[in-house]
Amino acid sequence: MNNDQRYFIMISIPMSYAYALSKQVRDHNQRQPNQNVSIEKLAAEAVCDYVDRIEQMEAALQPAGAKSPSEPEQYPPAACKAEVGK
Repeated sequence: MNNDQRYFIMISIPMSYAYALSKQVRDHNQRQPNQNVSIEKLAAEAVCDYVDRIEQMEAALQPAGAKSPSEPEQYPPAACKAEVGK
């Protein structure tokens, strides 16, 4: 996907997932203190990875020789690997 453009979204998740993300961020930052990540960055990467996997699965289900669906133009945005605040 095109990762040059950024699109800001707000989501709400259950607290148990927020705590799990927080723990993953804390663990990562302790293991690699020179490469700190934030909850927002980790969540953005998780969403992008999920969307990429879904698109790969859908492409694999296309009949042989069928055209794959083209990437959306502007909306909904296709850009990801978000850096929150940029």
